[in-house]
Amino acid sequence: MKLEYFIQNCITGGRGNGSIWLEKQELEEKAKRCKVSLAPLPGLVERGNVICYSPEGTGRTYYTTPKMDHMETEIAEHIIRIMNGYHPLAVDQEVIDHYIEKAELKFGKTLHEEQRKAVNMAVTSGFCVITGGPGTGKTCVLQTLTYVLMQLNVFVDIRFTAPTGKAARRIEESTGSFAKTTQMELGLAPGNFRHRYFGGDILVVDEVSMLDMETTYEVLRAIKTGDKVIFVGDIEQLPSVGPGAILRDLIFSEVVPATMLTKTFRQAEDSNIFGNIQKIINKDPDFSAGEDFVIVTAGENESDPMDQLVEIFLQERQTYGADNVVCLLPYRRSGKLCSDRFNNIIQEIVNPVGDRPYLSIQSDGGLEIKLSAGDPVMQLENREEVANGDVGYVVNCTNRSLTVSYPQYGDLKVEYDNTTAKDLSLAYAMSIHKSQGSEYKSVIMGITNAHTAMLNKNILYTGVTRAKERCVLLREEEAVITALHKESEYDRTTFLAEKINQCYKESLISNQVA
Repeated sequence: MKLEYFIQNCITGGRGNGSIWLEKQELEEKAKRCKVSLAPLPGLVERGNVICYSPEGTGRTYYTTPKMDHMETEIAEHIIRIMNGYHPLAVDQEVIDHYIEKAELKFGKTLHEEQRKAVNMAVTSGFCVITGGPGTGKTCVLQTLTYVLMQLNVFVDIRFTAPTGKAARRIEESTGSFAKTTQMELGLAPGNFRHRYFGGDILVVDEVSMLDMETTYEVLRAIKTGDKVIFVGDIEQLPSVGPGAILRDLIFSEVVPATMLTKTFRQAEDSNIFGNIQKIINKDPDFSAGEDFVIVTAGENESDPMDQLVEIFLQERQTYGADNVVCLLPYRRSGKLCSDRFNNIIQEIVNPVGDRPYLSIQSDGGLEIKLSAGDPVMQLENREEVANGDVGYVVNCTNRSLTVSYPQYGDLKVEYDNTTAKDLSLAYAMSIHKSQGSEYKSVIMGITNAHTAMLNKNILYTGVTRAKERCVLLREEEAVITALHKESEYDRTTFLAEKINQCYKESLISNQVA
């Protein structure tokens, strides 16, 4: 394998850990395991096939491909371009305050000082970040911000987006504003990005922690100078599946205007769910148990953890209803305690195929999955009608085709054949990654030593924060401790924050010269 292709594969392929740059020692270890020679590296650097960077004072050397370096640099340049190119309306602070107060009366909510700061920042900035955990009032900020911007300019075109269909639907439910996936808004498709300009005036992107570097690059290059961009997200959630740590780097740059919301409104300060979310953030494994947060020891009394999960799921389903319960696991297809296996077991109990027609597909992990009428299913890839992460229900089925109803899109029904059905999975359970952007009244989560390779604080945090009323955690204590002491976001090596700083300094010098 050519070395430059090997480095690219280490970043974007199966060997990647989300980093954009590989430290020399790390690259040497990966190359040794894969029996790839690093001998031509100096020559490749000279020819431009590989980019080398040695941060001053670190004594370390990092490598990436020209494509990765170009996208990272371009993102930084676009951010500064958008920040500098936006010219807010010339209005006094008193006018903004007046409209904030009118919004408070309209929506029946009084803004906290942090929320007011976020609204003011977003009104006056060309590019900004609003971040905060569950229940900190991000939705309230967006509602108020939209109202204020519309009062300042009734003709302004504000467009709401999120990386997944589920997250976009949540924006609609919470704000009342129409939302699309970011990819649909900008005409982006996996591996087939086509450049087109953003058609609105203000782009709001929620769940930004899910944006990888390539998608962010395509988003920002679509923004015209003079447009406004507002990124919203939770830095504690899982980072993107693809390489990059966009939300982290924007905040750490200390150049992009950012407001962190910390005051919690959704849950009572003394609720176990809220208290345990704070403990996860603080790496404290001493979780509080109660009616809203149940802790079950995995393997207790020599029980099989899968059997325990199934029993818990059936109990929660009976209490909260079929649409309000989900089981979340770190793995979708790997190992005995993965969501694919759980889905097959639950299906046999609550919606057995029996002699009914079904369409058979094979999961990536090699399991046979039978899809039949009544099953909840998740779309795993973006397509024209529905987005990655959308959940619907099979309403008609034969052994060659099936129809899925997506009630979140009104009366939308999508047809699948033997080929396209491979983009579906059963959705009684799902991976924690796939749950981002969703909320359920009851969340059941399994965290065991069998998941060690996948465990980190972000996995635990993301799973628990999907629960609106109740969380049942099946856990091995050692696995929870392992998760709490690893943060996937901070393991990623990028230089976007540094590049944003550099571009900002260069723009200041350029403005002084001009």
